[in-house]
Amino acid sequence: MRELQNVVERAVIGAHFGILRFDVPTHDVPTHRDLQTCGEANFDAASSDGVEVLPAEEMKRRERENIIAALRRSNGKIYGACGAAELLGVRPTTLNARVKKLGLKHLL
Repeated sequence: MRELQNVVERAVIGAHFGILRFDVPTHDVPTHRDLQTCGEANFDAASSDGVEVLPAEEMKRRERENIIAALRRSNGKIYGACGAAELLGVRPTTLNARVKKLGLKHLL
Protein backbone atom coordinates (compact mmCIF):
# COMPACT_ATOMS: atom_id res chain seq x y z
CA MET A 1 0.00 0.00 0.00
CA ARG A 2 2.80 2.39 0.92
CA GLU A 3 4.60 1.70 -2.35
CA LEU A 4 1.44 2.52 -4.31
CA GLN A 5 1.01 5.74 -2.34
CA ASN A 6 4.61 6.74 -3.13
CA VAL A 7 4.16 5.97 -6.83
CA VAL A 8 1.01 8.11 -7.01
CA GLU A 9 2.63 10.99 -5.08
CA ARG A 10 5.65 10.98 -7.42
CA ALA A 11 3.32 10.94 -10.45
CA VAL A 12 1.36 13.92 -9.12
CA ILE A 13 4.55 15.88 -8.45
CA GLY A 14 5.83 15.03 -11.92
CA ALA A 15 2.52 16.08 -13.48
CA HIS A 16 3.11 19.62 -12.24
CA PHE A 17 6.16 19.73 -14.49
CA GLY A 18 4.40 18.20 -17.50
CA ILE A 19 5.74 14.71 -16.80
CA LEU A 20 3.29 11.93 -16.05
CA ARG A 21 5.09 8.69 -15.34
CA PHE A 22 4.24 5.77 -13.09
CA ASP A 23 7.22 3.77 -11.84
CA VAL A 24 5.47 0.70 -10.50
CA PRO A 25 7.74 -1.93 -8.95
CA THR A 26 7.60 -5.15 -10.94
CA HIS A 27 8.85 -7.58 -8.31
CA ASP A 28 6.36 -10.11 -7.02
CA VAL A 29 5.73 -10.22 -3.29
CA PRO A 30 5.31 -13.84 -2.20
CA THR A 31 2.16 -14.74 -0.32
CA HIS A 32 2.08 -16.91 2.78
CA ARG A 33 0.72 -19.73 0.61
CA ASP A 34 3.71 -19.38 -1.76
CA LEU A 35 6.09 -19.61 1.16
CA GLN A 36 4.38 -22.75 2.47
CA THR A 37 5.08 -24.50 -0.83
CA CYS A 38 8.83 -23.91 -0.47
CA GLY A 39 9.14 -27.17 1.43
CA GLU A 40 10.23 -27.88 4.96
CA ALA A 41 13.88 -28.09 3.97
CA ASN A 42 13.90 -24.60 2.46
CA PHE A 43 11.32 -22.76 4.56
CA ASP A 44 10.47 -23.12 8.18
CA ALA A 45 8.51 -20.50 10.16
CA ALA A 46 10.98 -20.90 13.04
CA SER A 47 14.44 -20.78 11.52
CA SER A 48 17.67 -22.08 13.02
CA ASP A 49 18.26 -18.72 14.73
CA GLY A 50 15.02 -19.22 16.70
CA VAL A 51 13.27 -16.19 15.20
CA GLU A 52 9.79 -16.93 13.90
CA VAL A 53 8.64 -15.38 10.61
CA LEU A 54 5.05 -14.19 10.92
CA PRO A 55 2.59 -13.47 8.11
CA ALA A 56 1.13 -9.95 7.96
CA GLU A 57 -2.27 -11.06 9.28
CA GLU A 58 -0.66 -12.54 12.40
CA MET A 59 1.33 -9.34 12.94
CA LYS A 60 -1.89 -7.29 12.72
CA ARG A 61 -3.62 -9.61 15.18
CA ARG A 62 -0.73 -9.32 17.63
CA GLU A 63 -0.59 -5.54 17.28
CA ARG A 64 -4.30 -5.35 18.04
CA GLU A 65 -3.94 -7.58 21.11
CA ASN A 66 -0.95 -5.56 22.34
CA ILE A 67 -2.84 -2.27 22.00
CA ILE A 68 -5.83 -3.74 23.83
CA ALA A 69 -3.56 -4.93 26.66
CA ALA A 70 -1.93 -1.50 26.96
CA LEU A 71 -5.31 0.25 27.00
CA ARG A 72 -6.58 -2.07 29.72
CA ARG A 73 -3.43 -1.61 31.82
CA SER A 74 -3.73 2.17 31.51
CA ASN A 75 -7.49 2.13 32.15
CA GLY A 76 -8.14 3.54 28.67
CA LYS A 77 -5.73 6.46 29.09
CA ILE A 78 -3.74 7.19 25.93
CA TYR A 79 -1.94 10.45 26.70
CA GLY A 80 0.39 11.35 29.58
CA ALA A 81 2.33 9.50 32.22
CA CYS A 82 1.40 5.83 32.52
CA GLY A 83 -0.77 6.13 29.42
CA ALA A 84 -1.00 3.40 26.81
CA ALA A 85 1.17 5.36 24.36
CA GLU A 86 3.98 5.53 26.92
CA LEU A 87 3.64 1.80 27.63
CA LEU A 88 3.87 1.00 23.92
CA GLY A 89 6.64 3.49 23.18
CA VAL A 90 4.69 5.36 20.50
CA ARG A 91 3.44 8.91 20.16
CA PRO A 92 -0.05 9.43 21.57
CA THR A 93 -1.34 10.74 18.24
CA THR A 94 -0.06 7.59 16.51
CA LEU A 95 -1.75 5.36 19.06
CA ASN A 96 -4.97 7.35 18.82
CA ALA A 97 -4.98 6.86 15.03
CA ARG A 98 -4.36 3.11 15.41
CA VAL A 99 -7.13 2.80 18.01
CA LYS A 100 -9.52 4.51 15.61
CA LYS A 101 -8.38 2.40 12.64
CA LEU A 102 -8.76 -0.84 14.60
CA GLY A 103 -12.18 0.16 15.94
CA LEU A 104 -11.09 0.10 19.58
CA LYS A 105 -12.68 3.40 20.68
CA HIS A 106 -15.06 1.46 22.92
CA LEU A 107 -12.10 0.55 25.16
CA LEU A 108 -11.41 4.19 26.04
